[in-house]
Amino acid sequence: MHALCGSTPSATVFTLKLQFGKITAVALIDSGSDISFINAKFATKHKFQISATTPLQVAAANGSTMLSETTCSVCSYSIQGQEFSSDFGLLELQGYDIILGADWIFAHSPVGFNLRTRELTVTKNCVQHITSQDEYLPPHYLLISPMRFQIPR
Repeated sequence: MHALCGSTPSATVFTLKLQFGKITAVALIDSGSDISFINAKFATKHKFQISATTPLQVAAANGSTMLSETTCSVCSYSIQGQEFSSDFGLLELQGYDIILGADWIFAHSPVGFNLRTRELTVTKNCVQHITSQDEYLPPHYLLISPMRFQIPR
C-alpha cells in the first residue's frame, strides 16, 4: 500500500474530502489496498468509536509490514453531499486520513475513473451513479507558505 510510506505520484493520485459531521478528512482512493483504513491518530483525536478486531498484517509498498488490531465500524460520512457508510481498520497512515481501498471500490462497483477530467463515478445502492471531482492536495511538504514565498524585486 503506497499510502503507508507516502510514495503515491500525483498523476495517479485521486483524493476526496470526506465529511464526518463537521470533521473533514482527506481520503485516497487506493485499489492497491484490500481494505479501507483510517489514520489511527485521526480516529483517536476525533473520538471515533474504536473496537478490537482480529489482527490484520498489512504490507506497505516499501516492503515493511504493520499490524491493524482495531477498527471503526459503520462510520457514516458524506462525499460532496452524498451519504456513505464504511468500516475502517486503524493504521498509522502518512499523508492521508482515510484510505478507501478495494473493499470500498467493490461495494460501489461499477466504478469509473477518468484521470483526464479528474472524475470518479461510483454506483450507490446498485442503481444511482454518483460522480465526484478529485480533490487532490499536494503533501504539506510541497506547499510554500505565504511567509516563505517572496518575489524578488
